[in-house]
Amino acid sequence: MRFGAYFGGVPLEDNIADFKNPNKNPHIIIATPGRLKDLARNNIIKFDKCKFFVIDECDKVLGNPGMRADIQ
Repeated sequence: MRFGAYFGGVPLEDNIADFKNPNKNPHIIIATPGRLKDLARNNIIKFDKCKFFVIDECDKVLGNPGMRADIQ
């Protein structure tokens, strides 16, 4: 089982390289909302095969109108 952690401050291209490499392509993704949105917007992550989606501190994320719209 492979996992990857993705967050701002790291070049997006470095993250994209993980998904294109079959030896690094993660089964479990841990990401900040902004980086997850960037990866999804660039069609790097697709959610059609996603079994679980966990939002840490969901009350804070959904309380922010901008983040709430992004998740929806």
